[in-house]
Amino acid sequence: MFGHNRNMNRDIGNGQECGIHNGIGRGPSSGKRKHIHLVHSLKIGEEGHLSDLHRGQKCIVLDFHNDNKILRRRLLDMGITKNVEITVKETAPLGDPVDIYVRGYDLCLRKADMHGIDIRIIE
Repeated sequence: MFGHNRNMNRDIGNGQECGIHNGIGRGPSSGKRKHIHLVHSLKIGEEGHLSDLHRGQKCIVLDFHNDNKILRRRLLDMGITKNVEITVKETAPLGDPVDIYVRGYDLCLRKADMHGIDIRIIE
């Protein structure tokens, strides 16, 4: 883009890209560095975290990796168990929370809570 200096770094391990650019312009934010996270869509058969999904993607739950026993118990009580199918329905305007469809009902979860759930994309 005109007026921007862009450096792209790629983290091969989890498929996330981080782009850093210098903002040029007027006002109090001019000249400050901004950090942007661009995450690519997971493809069918790939594994990741529930927080990596975009609207319309379906997955199955593989495992939990969460140290918070209370949160783990709450997720299990709400029906998020191993091998259950989950569909991402909507995302809030600022990206958090996310509306998912699981076991016949809609459920809203925070992205931080979704990050502790390992999944495999099925659609």
